[in-house]
Amino acid sequence: MTNVITGLRARKALLKGINLVGDAVKGTLGPQARTAVIGRGNLPPMILNDGVSIVEAVHSDMPEVQVGIQLIQQVAKQAQKASGDGTTTATLIAQALCNSAFEWIERGMSPVEVFNQIDKASRVAISFLKEDSMPISTKDLESLKYVATIAANNDSELGDMIAEIFYKKGVECSITLEPSFDGKTGYKIVDGFEMPSGLVSPMFATNGECVLENPVIVITKETITEFEDITPALQIAVEESRPILFVVDNMKGVALSNLLVNSIKGIVNAAVVRIAGYGDGKEEWYEDVGLIANAHVFSGIGADSISHIQKDAGHFGSVRRVTCNSESTTIVGSSAAEHESMPERIAAKVYGHNGLVHQRDEAEHTFDKEKLSQRIARFDGGICSIQVGGMTDLEATERRERIDDAINATKLAIQGGVSVGGGLALKHLGSASESSVMAVALDAPFNTLCENANISPEAIWNVSKPNIGMDFKTMLKTDLIEAGILDPTQVVVNSLTVAVSIAKLVLLTDTVILPREDL
Repeated sequence: MTNVITGLRARKALLKGINLVGDAVKGTLGPQARTAVIGRGNLPPMILNDGVSIVEAVHSDMPEVQVGIQLIQQVAKQAQKASGDGTTTATLIAQALCNSAFEWIERGMSPVEVFNQIDKASRVAISFLKEDSMPISTKDLESLKYVATIAANNDSELGDMIAEIFYKKGVECSITLEPSFDGKTGYKIVDGFEMPSGLVSPMFATNGECVLENPVIVITKETITEFEDITPALQIAVEESRPILFVVDNMKGVALSNLLVNSIKGIVNAAVVRIAGYGDGKEEWYEDVGLIANAHVFSGIGADSISHIQKDAGHFGSVRRVTCNSESTTIVGSSAAEHESMPERIAAKVYGHNGLVHQRDEAEHTFDKEKLSQRIARFDGGICSIQVGGMTDLEATERRERIDDAINATKLAIQGGVSVGGGLALKHLGSASESSVMAVALDAPFNTLCENANISPEAIWNVSKPNIGMDFKTMLKTDLIEAGILDPTQVVVNSLTVAVSIAKLVLLTDTVILPREDL
């Protein structure tokens, strides 16, 4: 039996997989959405309406169909990575693109010609979306509530909570999700600093995360390979009965392996994170982490080495808590959102003579201003911890997914503005598109919202009134902008972009080669 499938059979197999995923997820779109039950063998089933989780759970025993499923799963993963939201919309657009395009291909149109038409039309649509985007501010609490509530599947309590966080702390605020011990969902804001670089080894983490309370912090620009170089620092941590965090350029070889052994055995509670940035950016991160921890930054030159660390020489720093994973490091306990409560050394760096704020005000180029704004936000943004609760673990998991969607959507709305929601923005672009294939795809989210609400699209659609649509929650026809039914423009753009990118792969495929074990 051959493992090669070609031509029409290959395309139909891919399309079958794509439709399995699209049909599984379409019922979860909009205020009238339903949930999906995902079986997990011997574990309790999961009940949720999170698009990416549902998409990832779809499987077929037919290997050629499974290839199509895996292709469309990439849409959801890419949308989640790009926006943290919009996975269902991206999946539906991709499904519609592939179905409509295959119809034209079967009529004799060249796949390359079909895709070129889609690619051109998508660029036009994305350009219009960005041009028509409406900005919103962190001080516009009502608009923030609208966006967050819709992204939280129209849960106004969650939407209001997310909006309040951004209203209080701004878009730079770092938000973490934690389990609630009393079953209730709430939040607390603490001061903090986040670095976009994490553990040098996942073995320092438990369940993907490492938390150090009141740690000794040692910072060096060295790449450490010898265990003897870090022994003096470890002795200080053991003497003080405290965990220790190494912030380094890198650690490897005997130094890393021996430290992991000591950490796993419980001799010392330690973690190693790699400094963020490159070139001048790396030097800035060293300076900023040193300020936060109030620690000396060893240069690694001559006697200024971690191997010469001394207990009473101000060589190491301290903070209240450090949380790190493979991608980021969060430090809590040494900065604050308000200038008055900042440590003096940090206030001087940010607000003092020739400080970061002054440098930003004097900078001539936008790039330099943005870069300095990011450094200021490191000290000024703060951290919010949301405790996610529920009557059961399943309920808490489902709520966590909706909160995560709302956070990502609200952040993108602040950064890139909003478009009219309810599927109208894409619907209007579809009606104006020169590509019939793209028109069908851009209609898909709007048509699905109508289908889930059991209403005909023709009863709502009016090409001459671009903002008039259906509030699918109240089932009343209204001006959606005035009603606050808004979508983050960047989420819509990202959904369309990833859908087109996957559609290209599918449309230009003429051969499917299956793994031998699937035969």
